[in-house]
This record gives sequence, C-alpha cells and structure tokens, in this order.
Amino acid sequence: MDKLRSQFIERWHREAEEEGNLPAKYRLGVRYHSGIGVPVDFDKAFELLHEAAENGHVEAQYKVGMMCAGGQGTAKDEGAAINWLLRAAHQGEPQAQYELGKMYSNGSRVAHDPDAAANWMKNAAEHGVPEAQYRLSQMYAAGAGIGIDSSAAYEWLSRAAANGVGNAQFELALKYLSGDAKQRDLEQAMTWLRTAANNGHCEAQHKLGICYRDGTGLVQNFVEAYAWLTAASVVSDEAIEDRNALAETLTPDQIAEGQNRAADILAAPHPNPNSSSAEALASKTSATEQP
Repeated sequence: MDKLRSQFIERWHREAEEEGNLPAKYRLGVRYHSGIGVPVDFDKAFELLHEAAENGHVEAQYKVGMMCAGGQGTAKDEGAAINWLLRAAHQGEPQAQYELGKMYSNGSRVAHDPDAAANWMKNAAEHGVPEAQYRLSQMYAAGAGIGIDSSAAYEWLSRAAANGVGNAQFELALKYLSGDAKQRDLEQAMTWLRTAANNGHCEAQHKLGICYRDGTGLVQNFVEAYAWLTAASVVSDEAIEDRNALAETLTPDQIAEGQNRAADILAAPHPNPNSSSAEALASKTSATEQP
C-alpha cells in the first residue's frame, strides 16, 4: 500500500477513535461503505456509523437506516431501518425524509399512507432534494395525499427540472409544447427538451428527433433528426421504427453524418444519470442477461 495513503488511513482511524468525534466516525464509516481510500468493508462501516448514529449524528442515522434496510454490514431489519430513518427525518435529514416519502407512497416496508408520503416528500422537497421535488409535483397533480393544486404541481416540476431531474425536464418540455403549462411556449419547450435529451433522457431524445424531423419549434434538420432518433433507439423500439422510416428519405452521406453525430451524443457524459434512458437501458440489459 502507498505509504502516504497508509498515513492518511492511520490518521482517519485515530480521529475516529477520539471520544466524541462523531464527524470523524461518520466520515470513516462512509469511506468503508463506499471504498473511498480504503477497501469496501460493510461490517466496519456499520460499526462506525452505528456508533455515531447512537450518539445523535443525523447523517449517520440515515446511513444506518439504509444499511439495515439493505442488510449491509448487519442483518436485514426493516423495523430498525424505519426507526433509524424516522429518527433522522424528524431531525431534518432530507434524504431520510425522501426515503420515507417513497416508502409510504409505495407501501414498501410500511403500510401505504398517502398523507404521510406527501408530508415527508414535501419536507424533503423544501430541503432541496430534486427527486422529492419531482415526486411532490406528481402528488399535487394527482391529489395523492394532498389536495390537487396545478399551480403547485407546475412550481415543483419547474424546481425539479432546474435541479437536473431528467423526467421533470422532459415533462416540463411537453407542457410548454402542448400549452399545458401557463401558456404554449415553443422556445421554452425546446430548451427543456434539449436539456433533458442531453441528460440522456430517452423519451426526450426521441421527441427531439421528431421535432427536428417535423420542424416543430426548430429549423427542420433531417440529419439532426436522424442522430437523435438513433441515440434514442439504443433503448426504444419505437425510435428505431421512426429512424428507419426517416432513413428511407435520406442520402447515404446524410445517414453517415447522422450516425457520427449520434455517436457523439451517446459518448457525451450525462450530468444527470437519473433519466429514463439509464433506467430503460438497465432494465433492458437485465432482461437480456436472464438465463
């Protein structure tokens, strides 16, 4: 092991062993959990995080709750998971609030409770958790555990989109495109559609390709249309059909240019991995790996 790294590890352990140094225990626990500077060791991670959690460290309480839920470093214990998450959430830990919101919404590990789900999701959203903001917008739109409020739904959807949630960006684009937002605005629609597409959102990539093909909100461009439809076709059969239909009207040079452009799109890093492309690709890969 590198000598300097060994010195850092020794220092982290000394700090974690200091009485009352809960932040050091938490940091070292996270390192062992994630393998940051040390080998992954869930047992050591849980020991350190549990000690910090027992002594009131809020972020550690959240981590311990999630480890109990997943059986990492300890036996799987859903009751303990909920208790730790509740302790953290009541002290304002946003991720714990978000996890509880999901659990109560889905009826996962706890009884389905739309009111509790909306309450915890709103707390997490107000604390700035982007995915909670998106889910809260859906709750307002559907009246799930909270009164239907289209203005609030639009506001939280806009916040989630601004904070990088691909699904929110795509849905906001559709609202501006259809006039389901405050008013139809093709410029805003294309801005959010392009943002979602650049984030790797499959449906946004498909829709952007269609907009380029039809000249909706954009200057008609068949090469760009082919490129975006090709990018979406990685996980979308419908995009494959639209791409192949478009290809029949293009020259070989246009197709080659579109393919090169698509390769650039697919090679670009996606700022927000939480997009339907990532989810769909994972699902598709998992399905093809089944025996």
